[in-house]
Amino acid sequence: MSRTGSRRQSGRWTNVEDEILIRKVRAQEVLGQPRDWSSIAAIISGRSNKDCRKRWVRLNGCIKKGEWSPSEDTQLRDAFEQFGARWVQVSRYIKTRSADQCAARWQNYLDPNIKRQKWSHDEDLRLLQAFSVHGSNWKMIQMHDLIDRSLQDIRNRYVFIGGSGVASHKK
Repeated sequence: MSRTGSRRQSGRWTNVEDEILIRKVRAQEVLGQPRDWSSIAAIISGRSNKDCRKRWVRLNGCIKKGEWSPSEDTQLRDAFEQFGARWVQVSRYIKTRSADQCAARWQNYLDPNIKRQKWSHDEDLRLLQAFSVHGSNWKMIQMHDLIDRSLQDIRNRYVFIGGSGVASHKK
């Protein structure tokens, strides 16, 4: 059940749902209102505000995919400075990337607090120990043990070292 008490629907969107979504977004645009995904979701039974926002990104067509340009990276840095991790607002500022794309780009590549150097033997040991405690909950591993590494780097490193120990770790 969703927070509104209705069953959350998964799977493919119907043509009717798409039409309602498009009509409601356009109505808010005409009125000069910011997109209110919660009010839109309330009309589309079984879809959350995040479902609606993500579906709009797919239908909209102005969202780019693939590599980020240097100017987009600059825009993202500027937007992050202005809005912080409020990714929907950051996305509105950039215009051509979704909130999820902006968050992933920042967290995995641009965040100046993320360590980019080669992994140390000590970090590998901490990763393996943290995995034994938290399993594949990469966010918990990051929060408690490897705060200066991105989630993507942590996952990738675990796969690389194979979880089989670090006896063959090259220094």
